[in-house]
Amino acid sequence: EDAIDEVSNDGSQPPKRRRMGSGDSSRSCDTFSQELGATYFPAENLTEYKWPPDDTGEYYMLQEQVSEYLGVTSFKRKYPDMERRDLSHKEKLYLREQNVITETQCTLGLTALRSDEVIDLMIKEYPTKHAEYSVILQERERQRIAKEYSQMQQQNPQKVEASKVPEYIKEAAKKAAEFNSNFNRERMEERRAYFDLQTHVIQVPQGRFKVLAPETTKTGPYPVALIPGQFQDYYKRYSPNELRYLPMNTALYEPPLDPELPALDSEPDSDDADDGKDHKKNKNSSVRQ
Repeated sequence: EDAIDEVSNDGSQPPKRRRMGSGDSSRSCDTFSQELGATYFPAENLTEYKWPPDDTGEYYMLQEQVSEYLGVTSFKRKYPDMERRDLSHKEKLYLREQNVITETQCTLGLTALRSDEVIDLMIKEYPTKHAEYSVILQERERQRIAKEYSQMQQQNPQKVEASKVPEYIKEAAKKAAEFNSNFNRERMEERRAYFDLQTHVIQVPQGRFKVLAPETTKTGPYPVALIPGQFQDYYKRYSPNELRYLPMNTALYEPPLDPELPALDSEPDSDDADDGKDHKKNKNSSVRQ
């Protein structure tokens, strides 16, 4: 900005304009800080609420508070794809009771945004604002836990006497021993197997399953085929008679009716053979005549 120099008393010299130098920088900084302070929205005022407040509700934030916190003038025009809805009258009364909005704001049109979308937006485009808001969330969670703990202390004001501590220790050890005993009995009698989370090993009771010899369970250099047609150790040898049934599209024999019954031969039946012989005899006799 330009500053006007003071003129002499006689007014003979016209007023001169000069630019602010370094000496006026403090005044400009003060003016800028005052303007910034008027529009600054602290992270403590950014509220996340649940509506409906029962178990079926979802978490929302007010678009007006989010736009002021992020410093976006036209939030709806800049982010039109975000899901938003207008607040109902009951929702406004609920926020007024929670001291989230004022009485004047209840008469205005307010818009709700999904809190998860707002958090994703801050993470992507406003990381500094998100870090500031995360500190506030951690502080609120700490205060909530401290409040719940104080309420529990007020509801259960019983104090443990120092003389009864050894008795409580014996009782706790007894309950732990009973739990281990019941767990081991259930594991051996009712559970067939269980997965150990510490060793990542499936524990199986001994004596209930057939144990194979180590030679039969020893893996070779090619235990599993990774690609079709690759060589592997585990394969079955088929006899020439069994290969006549494989594969299905070029099988020479029909599949047997029962796998336990012996496979049918490819030779013709006896009745068909007798009919063929009789037909040959009749043909030969006709030729001789």
